Amino acid sequence: MTPTCETEASALADYRAMVKTLMAANSRLGSEGNNLNQFTWHLNKDGAWPRSDTAHRLLARVEAAVEAIDSAIAQVVEGR
Repeated sequence: MTPTCETEASALADYRAMVKTLMAANSRLGSEGNNLNQFTWHLNKDGAWPRSDTAHRLLARVEAAVEAIDSAIAQVVEGR
């Protein structure tokens, strides 16, 4: 391979890795969003608030998923 081909192959591999990271983060956010929807559905249906530690854990996972998306987007925007 010539240096240009190696550079192009490396850039393509980097791009694919970024897309894979973004897709994984998006999937994680979708899963946590689904959990949040189920949580609020039960809250509205039953009117009973679950244990506070359950709510805090769910919200922490949603926040972590959003942070993962933000990080993946930043990597794509920066071209890393």
